Amino acid sequence: MKIRAIRPLLNKITVLSILVTTIFSGCGLIDRRPAFKPPQTLRPNLYRGVFQVHSEFSHDSQANFDRIIKNGDRAGLDFVVITDHSTFEGAEAYRKGKFSEKPLLIFGTELSTSGGNLLVMGVNEVPPDIMDTETQIEWVHQHGGFVVIPHPFSKKKHWTMWGLRSIDGMELFSLSDIWYKNPAAYIFKSVFLFPEDFLKEMIKRPGYALGYWDMMQKKFPIVGFAGLNAHIKLEMFGIPIENLLLYFQSATMYVEAENLTAEKITTALRQGNSFIAFEVNGLANDFQFSARTAQRAYGQGATIDTQPGEAVLFSVMIPFEGRIRCVLNGNIIKDEVAKSLEFRGSEPGFYRVEVERDGRPWILSNPIYLSHKPLPVESKLF
Repeated sequence: MKIRAIRPLLNKITVLSILVTTIFSGCGLIDRRPAFKPPQTLRPNLYRGVFQVHSEFSHDSQANFDRIIKNGDRAGLDFVVITDHSTFEGAEAYRKGKFSEKPLLIFGTELSTSGGNLLVMGVNEVPPDIMDTETQIEWVHQHGGFVVIPHPFSKKKHWTMWGLRSIDGMELFSLSDIWYKNPAAYIFKSVFLFPEDFLKEMIKRPGYALGYWDMMQKKFPIVGFAGLNAHIKLEMFGIPIENLLLYFQSATMYVEAENLTAEKITTALRQGNSFIAFEVNGLANDFQFSARTAQRAYGQGATIDTQPGEAVLFSVMIPFEGRIRCVLNGNIIKDEVAKSLEFRGSEPGFYRVEVERDGRPWILSNPIYLSHKPLPVESKLF
């Protein structure tokens, strides 16, 4: 009778033991090893970081700075952009604290507006509590900052005001959006896949977002970002359920800046001097997309003024052979498997690059813009 009475409990313990063994043998959320080894060195003025992380100063995250910095260091990051909800308290605490110099923590904030959520960068105070989206954006610009649409196609709260021309940037990729589209499937996969394989399963080409981005670029320049929306929402016995290192290795923002300071990195992000890399598919620190005229060279985010018919030489270099697609105004103009590629362009508009490796998304550049200067008008005497 006694054995029969405790049999249900024994069965539960057996099932739980099998489950725990399975999870710890290959779980992308439990296995805290890096999915890949980060690059050891970068070329001068190139910095490697991640965008949109929530610390314990957000109401829905328990990630303290020590944990963020530790995992950022393991991921080989130079900077981490913190965007806590409607507060800059974290920035003040970071300034007063004694933390490792690397990775550098850079602070923005995430606002809730009538049009959807907005990330605000380049200011040091929260805008007035006004839900009117246009008014908030105007305030940010007046105070020297810029705004980015986070997770614009989120199932929870998507962006609705696509007609606004005052947006400075948008996220093309959001890791949390992928998770929330089918959480049950990804939880199941996380039980059986190691971190590298789990990330490869999650990361797909953000085709829908890229289509919207191209549509927006035809109206006005807008910088592309990869956001993590990283949180630690739950801890058990001091161990976070979410794998912050996995977040940090999902999507890298590479930035070309004068030096590693919050001001310089923020300025470079605003100007689009950056590119996105999904480095579980290959390190991307040697990627370059540039343009050259007879006078000088230009990088991502630059606008080149030319005369009608004047051609600009565009150049793409990648670390390993991959499929390089060059896009002009939303249309593919070059599609080759190579390690480097050059082409000439004279048509005005935006030129950007996508790279695939082994059929998986690898690198997304920000655009280089070509505009035509008006021809000088000859004065005539009558």
